[in-house]
Amino acid sequence: MKEKVKNIFFKIWYWYISTIDKNAEVIFMNYGYSKNNQKVELKKEDENNRYSIQLYNHTVTGVDIKEKNILEVGCGRGGGLSYINRYLLPNNVTGIDLNKKAIEFCKKKYTEKNNTFLQANAQNLPFLDSSFD
Repeated sequence: MKEKVKNIFFKIWYWYISTIDKNAEVIFMNYGYSKNNQKVELKKEDENNRYSIQLYNHTVTGVDIKEKNILEVGCGRGGGLSYINRYLLPNNVTGIDLNKKAIEFCKKKYTEKNNTFLQANAQNLPFLDSSFD
């Protein structure tokens, strides 16, 4: 029962954000990360999303992803994948999400050549084995 309520909540939350956020202000769907002695250098336009970006930075910088092919499962509104693409210089980035509106948002907002966003199910990925690093 708890899982069912949780799923309904997230569907409503995605719908709400997709409907209300006309100015594309919400580009992250995570909580964020803060460690006082560890600050990521960001461009001025990314400062509003500092804590969410720091979570992505903390997660991915343990591995060199420069010139790698990256897949994010559950990319939401694409903020994390955009950060990875712009700051950590992978070869290409692909984001998938179940939510159609989130993917439509990503395709409009992030137009770099090496971005791909697809509506897909994490339990049935539409990629060949070893497509990503």
